[in-house]
Amino acid sequence: MGALAALLVVALAVGIRFVISRLNAHDEAAKEVPSDLYSPVACNPNMVETTIKPRNAAAGQPVVFDVTLHNKSTTNPCYINAGWSNLQVNVTSGSAQVASLAVCKAGPENRQLLLDRNYTASVRLTWHGKASASGCGNSGETAKAGTYVAELTFQDKTAAAAKESFTLG
Repeated sequence: MGALAALLVVALAVGIRFVISRLNAHDEAAKEVPSDLYSPVACNPNMVETTIKPRNAAAGQPVVFDVTLHNKSTTNPCYINAGWSNLQVNVTSGSAQVASLAVCKAGPENRQLLLDRNYTASVRLTWHGKASASGCGNSGETAKAGTYVAELTFQDKTAAAAKESFTLG
């Protein structure tokens, strides 16, 4: 009977030791969560994929551009300035400059966006549809029917450039 009691005590001690070691291993694993994965960093062209798509394109009418910014990173969220001081859209026809949306200064000058990992944000920009080689085109002629190219760039190079051809009908 004494041997059985001793065996039970040893089994109980081993069981308790096992449970305690599993709890400690769980605590260590929880401590090793890489917190730097959740720290935002400045976006860069390798992280952020961009598109620019005209929504409606009729001669003599404003053209709305939908700009998407997709953080492809699986490691960090990133921040980017999508205001007119940084985000530039040039509209050209052939080799002729038609308009520069940054010169128009529409919307906020600085618009900081935080893009989580694998997150897409949208920005809507409007070109009023007037042509001016020197910039905004507020006082220029209405852009005529034809093919145009909208090119999206970022002054601080935090995202890749994007181009889209469109037709004013």
